[in-house]
Amino acid sequence: MEQLPPLAIPAPAPTETLHLLVDAWAGAGREDRTALLDDFAANLDSATLRALLAQIPGWVPDGMLLPLQRVLFRQLAGSDPRGAGALADSLRAGAERDCIRMEIAFAWAGADLPGAAAWLERWEAGTARDATLRELGVLLGETDAAMAGEWMARLPAGALRTAILDGWFAQGGGRSFEAALELALQLPPGPERESALQHLNHEWCRRDLPAALAHAQSLPPGNDAFAVQLAAHWVGTDPQAAGAWAAALPAGERRAKILASLTSTWAHQDLWGAVDFLLRLPPDEARLQADISVVSAWARQDPGGVARWVESFPEGQHRDYAVENVVFSWAASDPSAAGDWLARLPAGSGRDGAINAGIARLVDSRPDLAVQWAASITDADKRQQQTERAAMAWLAIDASAARHWIVASNLPPPLQQRLLGGP
Repeated sequence: MEQLPPLAIPAPAPTETLHLLVDAWAGAGREDRTALLDDFAANLDSATLRALLAQIPGWVPDGMLLPLQRVLFRQLAGSDPRGAGALADSLRAGAERDCIRMEIAFAWAGADLPGAAAWLERWEAGTARDATLRELGVLLGETDAAMAGEWMARLPAGALRTAILDGWFAQGGGRSFEAALELALQLPPGPERESALQHLNHEWCRRDLPAALAHAQSLPPGNDAFAVQLAAHWVGTDPQAAGAWAAALPAGERRAKILASLTSTWAHQDLWGAVDFLLRLPPDEARLQADISVVSAWARQDPGGVARWVESFPEGQHRDYAVENVVFSWAASDPSAAGDWLARLPAGSGRDGAINAGIARLVDSRPDLAVQWAASITDADKRQQQTERAAMAWLAIDASAARHWIVASNLPPPLQQRLLGGP
């Protein structure tokens, strides 16, 4: 593609310059227009930039206005960010102004971080400011993380600091993980510190696992999110070591949460390794919770095998939930086998819950089978609700077959009339 010649800028005549630029834009292809604007702005001094920005709304086509404003404001922000910010603030509020202000903020922060932050503090609270602050944190981490961390540590607590920190920590502290970790550990206990450490824990696990584990175990009871996430990262690289560490933790809620999260992650990468680990744990409450975490993964590979395992669970909420997970997966791959297994389970609320889970999986693809499953629900109200749900789905797919079944069924007459659209 032929390159366009550089545009001559007859400063300081903004009106003539705009005419030249508009003509060049009209003759340029889509791929050339960005380069055209960049080359144009690079030749302008601050005074000409300000003069052009004051005139372009009335002189350029609508489709050209925002791209040109962004380039000119970005160029002005490189030499006079304060003036660029003041001009941008005078624009009409809206998405275009948000876009322009973000350009200025990033250019300003590269040369004068405190000044850019002070300007951002004066923005209206909202999505645009939050997004800019977060992206500013990412940018700072990629440029001079040590300086950024030192400056952010002095920021007063509040939305401004939280947004910038979140952006910085979300990408691991940029080029200076050590600076990010030091700052995170200096934050006062609370949600801000927890969020920061959760962002950093994967890299901390890779660099200094003993220190990360020591910190996780030092947290007070109930503050378990960091330890849970740390274990999930660790099991991805060394499941046996992670499992041994989790199994040796003191009994309690933290151990139970860690075991459940760890085994869930483990089961998705090595199902039989996770199952073998579980079977070597003592049969306590934590083990039951962990068992549940592998049922779904196992059911996708071997529903009959996991079904036999689940039958050995002690009766109660955990067993009921496990049965529901098995049926939900099995109904999709082999509904006949799943139904036969359900029929052998003792009637009651546990089996009813599993049937409901199976119907949820079948109702859109096999509503004719879902109505048969619904008939075996023990609870009369739930049986009618699920039957009606499945029959309505069947009517939408195959009205003739569904109506024939409804007429021949022993459903209560009011329900039959409602389904058939009668009075």
